[in-house]
This record gives sequence, C-alpha cells and structure tokens, in this order.
Amino acid sequence: MLDPFQLPFMQRAALELVLLAPLAGVLGAQIVLRGLAFYAHGVGTAAFPGLVVASATGAPAPAAALGTGLLFAGLTDRLRGPRLGADAATALALVAALAIGIVLASDVFAVGAEVDQMLFGSLLAIGSDELAATVVALAVVGCLTVVFRRDWTLTAFDPAHAGSLGIRRAGDWTLLVAIAVAVVAALDAAGALLVSAVLVLPAATVRPFAGSVLRLELGAGALALVQGIAGLWIAYELNLPPGAAIALVGGAAFAASLVLSELSRSRGRGVPEGA
Repeated sequence: MLDPFQLPFMQRAALELVLLAPLAGVLGAQIVLRGLAFYAHGVGTAAFPGLVVASATGAPAPAAALGTGLLFAGLTDRLRGPRLGADAATALALVAALAIGIVLASDVFAVGAEVDQMLFGSLLAIGSDELAATVVALAVVGCLTVVFRRDWTLTAFDPAHAGSLGIRRAGDWTLLVAIAVAVVAALDAAGALLVSAVLVLPAATVRPFAGSVLRLELGAGALALVQGIAGLWIAYELNLPPGAAIALVGGAAFAASLVLSELSRSRGRGVPEGA
C-alpha cells in the first residue's frame, strides 16, 4: 500500500496534506463552532475573478486568489451586522464576486487551464512553489491563532456578551482573514469547489465526540490528515481526481459520525432512570 508514496509527486502531495492538517484543525474548529462553513466555501469560489485576471495577465494564480479572498473577507465583514446576518452577507459578496468573474471571463479576458486547476484542484501537480506558499499560509494563520484564539473561541460560545468579556473587535475580521488565507492555501489540493472537504468536513465529523475545543482541534487535524492520505491513495489506485476522492472519504466519515452519534443518543435515551 505504501508503494505509491515512493513516487516524488505523491510525496509532495502527501506533504501538502500534512501542512494543511493543522489549518483544518485550528480553523476547522472555528468554522464549525461559528457556523462559517458557507463562508469557507464562498471565499474559495469567490477567488474566480482573481484567477481569471491571473490567467490573462500571467500573474501568480495563488497571489491573485489571495487578493480576491482578502477582498471577499473584507466585504463580508463590512456587510454583516445587526440587520444582515453572516450567511446573507456572504451570499451577497459571493454573488458580486461571481458576477465580476463571469463578466471578465466572457467579455474581457481569455482564460486558460490555470482557472480549471484552481477550481477543481491539482494535488498531484503540487510543486515546491505551492508547498512554500502553504508554509507561509500556515505561518500566518499560526501567528493569528496565537494572538486571537481566545477571542475567536469566546465569541463562538457567547457572541452576545463578547464585548463585555473584553473580546477585541479585531477578532472577527482576523478570523475571516485567517480562513481566507487557509482556503487559498488549500486550492491546489482540493480546488475552490471542494475546499470544504479539507477545512470543514473533518471538524464537522469530530464535533459530536469532542468534549473541548482543544480536542476538536486535535481531532479535526488528525482526521484531515488521515482522510487526505487515504483519498490520495484511492485516487492513485483508481485513477480518480484527488480532490474528489478526498471529498468522498470525508463525506463517508461524516456520514458514519452522524450514525454513531445518533446511536449514542438513542442508547442514552434508552437507559432507565436510576440505572
């Protein structure tokens, strides 16, 4: 079973998954706790106009995607408020980004294969530049986590009283920025359309069994690595797209966790009083 990982391109792909696992752990936990799964998916899809511009001008695709992702994060943070929830703000910002991307792709620029690669992923084509970009993303997210993790966690559990608890307003937008950076780093592995399989599914799978935020982070990171490597191996053996294979493995694990958690609750309800 380990023979495929003797190949250099498989080793680079596996290393990329190792680097993404901590992002899936730390940020995946916050995404699930804060209900930001739609935002995480949206920020990847919203990279489309940046990818179109990069394809036409020769600019680095990851840099263009990151720029678009940060603009998307800023616009989402600006739009949301008492009258407009996070999901509605994300939807409006996403519609704007997709509309701009479609206009650019159809009437302004001629797009190339780079856009398809970023939308659907190219894990087996990971090179040293992509690995270096993921290392930088991991460092940036790590620094933000050290400074703002307490703010992120307390806001997730008690948003109404976050201000009175001394939570900094910067905690909200720094989390959006951190997720945007992580999503862009994961585009090469899973693509914009399947990035949730890397950053959201592991944490959502582990959440019913995690008794603390730390356990959720550690469990999500470990599961992201395991299902990523398993999906990569399956993709190689069955000649499947790696991003889709990882998503299928993640979906199966999530479905199993739902069944197990429901069985656990059923058994708990079936215990007689005083037993």
